[in-house]
Amino acid sequence: MTLSLPPPRALAAVLAAALLAAAPPPSAPTPPPSSMPEGAGSGVGHPRRSSFAVGPDVRNPFLPIGWRPETPVAERRARPSIDAGAFRVTTISIGRGRVRSHAIINGMIRAEGESFAVKIGDDEVPVTVNAIRDGHVVLSAGGARIELRLKAP
Repeated sequence: MTLSLPPPRALAAVLAAALLAAAPPPSAPTPPPSSMPEGAGSGVGHPRRSSFAVGPDVRNPFLPIGWRPETPVAERRARPSIDAGAFRVTTISIGRGRVRSHAIINGMIRAEGESFAVKIGDDEVPVTVNAIRDGHVVLSAGGARIELRLKAP
């Protein structure tokens, strides 16, 4: 079985006719560059730019969950001051080696390095037990150092 191909000129003519038939109709002429808006044109730039606007009540999806903007200094409330009268140490247990020291402060067992909150009015002040020694406990609250003496129950 032999295949016969048309002469090259005839093949070129058939291909040209097929290409012209499949070509889209010519479009309107392109306006001069001075009258075109910026960013529009033939393949240079984009006719519209994308944007992302977040409303005041919508969480920005690009920020971590739970993130809150820092409140301005003028809106922050001053933390209430705390003094030694807000605490009562009734028992101290001194630990040795891997056993930590404990103290009963305001009726609750607290260990060295433990943090807890003390409610003063409507605010809660974070307090940390820095050291428990024989006869006294050292706390830090709001940047202040508070030393408490052991009191009899």
